[in-house]
Amino acid sequence: MLLRAALTSAFVLSSSPVVAGQTKLDANDFMANCTSSVDQSSVTLARSGGSNKGHITVGDLQGEADILPGLDNLTFLLIQDGQVVNFAVDLVSLEYDMMIKGTSQRFDRGSCTPS
Repeated sequence: MLLRAALTSAFVLSSSPVVAGQTKLDANDFMANCTSSVDQSSVTLARSGGSNKGHITVGDLQGEADILPGLDNLTFLLIQDGQVVNFAVDLVSLEYDMMIKGTSQRFDRGSCTPS
């Protein structure tokens, strides 16, 4: 019984929506501004109504992206102008990993803040 109570408490604490003073992104409706920890560049994300489409702006690339849901994360996939942007954001920690492949290749990581 004690083990069960401890596990329940650990689950409640680990699934708390507040991480380092930031709020968990609502997976269905959000706008977020993300900043690279590599070169301080910006990425903006948006999703509305839990749709499987969202909007992403990465430098000169911007447009409607497919959204692939995961466990506490979303992956934005944008294919445009011979480039593929794969942007995965963790909804709890608000950290992201991004890979752009095509005429140029770029790997990036950073963090997002809801707006």
